[in-house]
Amino acid sequence: MRLKSLSLFGFKSFANRTELIFSPGITAVVGPNGSGKSNIFDAIIWVLGERSTKALRSPKAADLLFAGNGRVKPASIAEVSLTLELDELDEGESQSQVIRPCELISEIVITRRLKRTGESQFAINRVPCRLRDVQDLLLELGLSADSYAFIGQAEIDRLVFLSPQERREFIEQVAGVHRFQLRREDALEKLERTEKNLTRLRDLVAELWRQREALGTEVEKARKYEQLLKRQRELNIALLGWEHQVRVRRVERLKEELAALQKAVAETDEQIAAVHSERSEVEATLARMEESLQEIQSSAAQALEEAKELENELALCRERQKHLTQRRLQISQQKAYIAERSQRLSVELAETQKQLDALQQQKSLFEEQEAQMNEALNKAQQAVEELERAVRQAREEHFEAERSLTEAKSQLASYEPLLKSLRARQAEVERERASVTELLSQLQQQWDELVSQHQALSTEELDRLIRQLQQKFSEQKQRSNELRNQLLQAREQLAAMRARLAALEEMELSMAGIPQGARAILTAMRDGRLRGEFHLLAHLIRVPHGLEIAYESALGAAANYLVAPTFAEVQEAIEFLKATNSGRATFIALDFLAELGYGEGNLTAIEAEGVIGWASELVQVTDERFASAVKHVLRNTLIVEDLATARRLAALLKGIRFVTRSGEVIAPTGTISGGATAHGAGNLFLRQREREELSSRVRVLEAKVRELEEQLKSAETEAEALQNELTAALRKQEEQRHTSERLSEEAKRIAAERERRQRELERLSAEAVRLQREIDGMEQELKTLEERISQLETAREIAQRNLNDAQAKLSEAIRHRDEVNQQRQQFQLVAAQWQTQFENLQRRVNELTEALSELKRQESELNDEERNIENELTELTQRLPELERQLDECRRRREQLEAALSNWHEERKRLLQRREEIERRLSSLSAQRSLQTEEVHKCEVRLAQAEAERTEIERRLQEEHQVSVEEAHAAAQRLEQKQTALDELERIKQEMAALGEVRLSVLDEYERLNERINFLQTQIADLEAARDELLAGLDSLERQFRERFREVLERVSEAFNEMVQRFWQGGEGRLILTEGQTLAESGVEVKVKLPGKAEQDLLSLSGGEKAIVGLCFLFALLKINPAPFVLLDEVDAPLDDANTDRFVSLLREFSDRTQFIVITHNPITVQAADNLYGVTMEEEGISKVLSLSLKEALEWAEKQ
Repeated sequence: MRLKSLSLFGFKSFANRTELIFSPGITAVVGPNGSGKSNIFDAIIWVLGERSTKALRSPKAADLLFAGNGRVKPASIAEVSLTLELDELDEGESQSQVIRPCELISEIVITRRLKRTGESQFAINRVPCRLRDVQDLLLELGLSADSYAFIGQAEIDRLVFLSPQERREFIEQVAGVHRFQLRREDALEKLERTEKNLTRLRDLVAELWRQREALGTEVEKARKYEQLLKRQRELNIALLGWEHQVRVRRVERLKEELAALQKAVAETDEQIAAVHSERSEVEATLARMEESLQEIQSSAAQALEEAKELENELALCRERQKHLTQRRLQISQQKAYIAERSQRLSVELAETQKQLDALQQQKSLFEEQEAQMNEALNKAQQAVEELERAVRQAREEHFEAERSLTEAKSQLASYEPLLKSLRARQAEVERERASVTELLSQLQQQWDELVSQHQALSTEELDRLIRQLQQKFSEQKQRSNELRNQLLQAREQLAAMRARLAALEEMELSMAGIPQGARAILTAMRDGRLRGEFHLLAHLIRVPHGLEIAYESALGAAANYLVAPTFAEVQEAIEFLKATNSGRATFIALDFLAELGYGEGNLTAIEAEGVIGWASELVQVTDERFASAVKHVLRNTLIVEDLATARRLAALLKGIRFVTRSGEVIAPTGTISGGATAHGAGNLFLRQREREELSSRVRVLEAKVRELEEQLKSAETEAEALQNELTAALRKQEEQRHTSERLSEEAKRIAAERERRQRELERLSAEAVRLQREIDGMEQELKTLEERISQLETAREIAQRNLNDAQAKLSEAIRHRDEVNQQRQQFQLVAAQWQTQFENLQRRVNELTEALSELKRQESELNDEERNIENELTELTQRLPELERQLDECRRRREQLEAALSNWHEERKRLLQRREEIERRLSSLSAQRSLQTEEVHKCEVRLAQAEAERTEIERRLQEEHQVSVEEAHAAAQRLEQKQTALDELERIKQEMAALGEVRLSVLDEYERLNERINFLQTQIADLEAARDELLAGLDSLERQFRERFREVLERVSEAFNEMVQRFWQGGEGRLILTEGQTLAESGVEVKVKLPGKAEQDLLSLSGGEKAIVGLCFLFALLKINPAPFVLLDEVDAPLDDANTDRFVSLLREFSDRTQFIVITHNPITVQAADNLYGVTMEEEGISKVLSLSLKEALEWAEKQ
C-alpha cells in the first residue's frame, strides 16, 4: 500500500483546488517559510481523523477553512481527499465491509469535509460514513492519525520526551496488539454486561416465582370457572342444534307451500296472458277499422265533392245556354237598329254638306278685314310692351335700390351681434389663456416638487443599511446554529446522563443485588404492609472515593444488614418473613445494641506508612441516628494500602481486621481472603457514587442547557429582531421603489398634461389673434356699409321718379290699345259667329261620317258574335247530357259509401262491447293474482324469517362456539329433553355467579409466567456458560498479548541499538520496561550510551543529539513494522551535514518498503528525493504547489 495522491480545497492557505501526486520512494516538499508547506502535513493527519486543534496548529475548527484575503472571499467549506493505492489485500483487509461490500478494489479514497457552520463529514470512496468507520479502516490498514509514521514540525524531540506509557503505545502499534486490546476491551465489556444481566435475570426469576405463587388461588378459581364455561358451551351448542333442526324442518315446509302458491300465480299469469292476447286482437281489429273508416270517409267526401262540382258545372252550362239564346236575340234587334240609323245619318250628311259649301264662299272677305285690325292692334300692343318694359326696368331699378338698401341695412344689423359675439369669444379666450397659464404654473410647481421628492428618495443609505442588517442577520443566524448545535450536544449528553441515572435509580428501586429477605422487608415497608423503619446498612454510609472495593470486603454480607430503631420492629419483620415465606434477613436493633453495651469506643490513631485509616472513621453516615450500628459493624477494621502493609501491621496489632485498598482481608484469626470481587456491595457503593456524581453533573448540565437555551432564545430573539428590521428595511425599500415608480408615473402624467396645456395655450393665443383680426375687419366693413346705405338711399329716390314717369306713359298707351282692341273684338264677334257656324257644320259633317263608319264596324262585330254564339250553343247542347249522366253515377257511389259507413259503426260498437267484457275479465284475474302474490310474499317472509333464524343459529355456532352444524345436530341428538338442558344451564349460571369475579386471563398469565421462568432460567444458564467462555478467552488474550509485546519490544530494542550505532559508532541504545505491578501497567524507557560517555539521562543530551535519538527510535519502529508511508516535517532541521547524510542514507534504505514524504529546507535531503514539490505564496494568504526540478529545489533550499 502507498499514498497515491492528496487533494486539497479551501483547507487553510490552499484556497484553490490543489492536487499532489506521490510516487514511490522519497518525495520532498520545499518552499519558503510561511508558504504553507506544513499545511500539507496538517491536511494528511486531518483527513485521517485527527481532532486535536493543537496537533493541527489551529485554536478552533473554523481556522482550518481558508480565511480569505482582500481579493478572494473566505471559503465556506474545506475538503481534503487522500487516495491510497493497495498493492495486495490480505485476508483481514478483504473483510472490510466499509471499503468494498461486494468485491476487492485497488484504491481507497478517504475524504473529509468541514463547513463553516461546524458540520463535519467523512466519506470512503465517496460513500458517506462516520469517523469511527474511518478509524476502523485505518486500524485494519495499520494506520492512524497519531501513528509514529507522522512526525510534525519540531516533534522529533517529542519521541525523546514521551512518557514511558506513551512510548509503550508506540511499541504496541508496532506489535499490532491493538486488536488484542480491542478484543480484550470488548470481552471485558461483554463480561460486565453478562454479570449485570445475570444479576438482573436472577432477581427477575425470583420476582416471577413470587408472582406465580400469588396467582395460585386465583388460578384454581379460573380453572373451575373454565370447566363450567365449557359445559355451558356444550349445552348451548346442543340447544342451538335442536333449534336449528326445528328451523330446517320449518324451512322445508314453507318452501313446499311457497312452490304451490307460485304455481297458482303462474296459472293465473297464463290466463291473464291469454286475456291480454284476446284484448290485443280486438284492439288490433279496432285499429284496422279506424284505418278503414278514414278510407270510407275520404271516399264519401270525395264523391260528395265530385257531385257538387258536377251540379255546379251543369247549372253553369244551363245558365250559359239561356244567356247565349238571349244574346242572340239582342244581336238581331241591334242589327235592325243599325240599318235604320245608317239610312237616317246619310240623309243628314247630304244636307249639312250643302250648307257648308255656302259658308265657304264668305271666308276671304272676313280674312282681309281681320288682317287690318290685327296690324293696328299689334302696333298699339308693341307701344304698350315697350312702355311696360320701361316700367319694369324702372320698377326693377327701384326694387334693386330698395333691395340693396334693405340688404345693406340687414347686413349692418347682422354685424352688430356677430361683432358682439366675437368680442365675447375674445374675452372668453383671454380668460381661458389666463386659466391655462395658471394651470401651467401649478404643473411646473408640481413638477419641481416631484423632482425634489425623487431626489429625496436616495436608496444608497437604505441599501447600505440592508447589507449591514443582512450581514448581522447571517452572523446571528450562524451564532444561533452554533448555539443550537451546542444545545443539541448538551441535550444529548443530558439525555444519556439522565438515562444512566434513571437506570441506576431503577436498579436502586428494584433493589438489584439485595438478598431476597432484605428486599422483601424493604418492599413491604414501602408498600405499607409492614410497620416500622428499616434501612439497608449500605444505604446509610458514604464511602470515600477509591475505597469502594475496600469497604465491600470490609462489610461483606453486613452491607445487606437491615438496621431498625427497636427490637420490636425486628421481631415483627422476622414474623413477616416467616408468614410470607420470603427468606431470611439479618437485623441490627439500635436499642438492643445499646442494651448489650456496644459503644463507639475510642480508636487510637495509627500513623504508619501505608495506613489509610479506621474504616468506621473514614466512612460518612447519612443519618446520625444509625451511626452506632455502622461503628459496630466496622469496629476494629483498619484500611491499608496493600497486603504487605497489612501483613506488617498484623504482627504488631492484635485483634484488628486489616482491609487493603484492592479488597484483601486479614482477619484477627489470621485468615487471609482475596481475589476478584464479586461485585456485591462494592458495586452498590460504586452505583451510589455514580448516581451522586451523575445527579451533580445532570444539575450542572441542566444549568448549562438552560443557559444555552437562554442564549439560544436571546440569539433567536436578536435574529428575529434583525430579521424584522431587515424585513422593515426591505419593505421600506420596496415602498421607496413603488414611490419612485409612482413619482415617475406622476411625472410622466404632469409632463403630458403640461405639454397638452401648452398646446392648448398656443391654440388659444392663435385663436385670440384670429378673433382680433376678424373684429378689426368687421369694424372696417361696418364703416363701408354705412357709406353704401347713404348712396343707396339717393339711388332709390331717383328710381322712384323714373318709375312714376314710365307708369304714366304706359297708362296712355294701354288706353289707345284698348280702343283698337275693342274695334277688333266687335269684328271678331261677327267673324266668330260665322266661324262658329262654319266649324259646327264642318264638325257635324265629320261626326256623321264617323258615325256611319262606326255603325258599319258595329254591324260587323255583331255578325261575328252571332256566329260564336251559334257555335257555343251547339257545344252546350252536347255537354249537358254527359254531365247529367256523371252526376247520377256519383250519387249512386255516395249512397253505397253511406251504407258501408253505417255497417262500420255497427261492427265497431260490437267490438267495443267485446273489449269491455275482456277488461272486466282482466280486472278479475288481476285482483285474483294480487291476492295470490300477497300470499306468496307472506310465505316468502315467513320462509326468509325461518332461514334468517337458521342462518343466525349457524352464525352463532360458528362465531360463538366454532362448531359445524353437523356437530351441533349430533350434540342435539344426545339431549334427552330440552327442559333438562335448560335446567342444567340455569344451575351452571348460578355456580358461575357464586364464584364471583373471575379473571380467565390469569390462566394465560400463569402459563406465561411458567414459560418466562423457564426461558429466563435457560438464559441464566447460557449467560453463565458465556461468562465462563469470556473469562477463558480473556486469559488467552492476556497470554497472547504478553508474549507478542515482549517479543516485539526485544526486536525494537535491537533495532534501536543498531540505529544508534549507525549514527554513533561505538554508541549503544536499548529499550527497557519500567517496573509495574503488571505488564499492562509497565512503560518503556529509552537508554542511550554515547561513545566515550557513560549511559546518561536523555534530558542532558543536546538538541541535535535528542533529534538523532528520536530518529533512531523512529527508524527502529519502522524496521520492525514498516509503515506504508511516513510523513516527516522538517525533522532534519537540527542535524548537521554528516548526520543529515546518515538520515538520508536511512531514508533511501527504507524507501524500498516505505514511501517517505519529507518537508525540508535541507539541500542534502532535497538531493536524495525522487520527486520534488515546491510550495509558494504568489498571492498573499494563498499557497500554490509547483512540481520542481532538482536544480530549482536546491536553489529554493539554499535560499532558506
